[in-house]
Amino acid sequence: MGQLVDGKWRTENILVQHDDKGLYFKRGSVFRGRIESGAAAEFPAERGRYHLYCAVACPWAHRATLMRTLKRLEPFVTLTNTFQETGGQGWSFGEQGHIVPGTDRHVRWLHELYTIADPACTTRVTVPTVWDAKTRRCPSSGNLRLIRRFEKRGSGSSGLEFRRPAVGAASGGLR
Repeated sequence: MGQLVDGKWRTENILVQHDDKGLYFKRGSVFRGRIESGAAAEFPAERGRYHLYCAVACPWAHRATLMRTLKRLEPFVTLTNTFQETGGQGWSFGEQGHIVPGTDRHVRWLHELYTIADPACTTRVTVPTVWDAKTRRCPSSGNLRLIRRFEKRGSGSSGLEFRRPAVGAASGGLR
């Protein structure tokens, strides 16, 4: 699978995820914002502002989709599923493409969304990814940070709140 290097799609394996000894490591996401309640938040929690990009074939993205459903966030965070195309450029919207929320841009590949947010972006393109239609930026990509934000849904004026739960809150007593 390819990646973005200085805003251009490249198919050669440039952004390796292993060290000199061959040990795997996960590169950090370049989009690491937080969707939070409060007027001072960089990405304030607002109804209809955020869009989640996932893929049914990706177990990590599937977790984000499940959390969105379990926390009843469907009215607040819209969803589009992507898929892989043989010989394609990563996660695809298909030949019909996709209109990026908050823009009039028609894209076929998820990486095009990343370059709207940051034209000189260098990163792997991953799902799940969250898009902010208001700022035309990606507050978050990568599953763990996103799952943590979906863990707790508050009752603020927007109906959204993304905060990490107390340790053990998700286990519900299962052992």
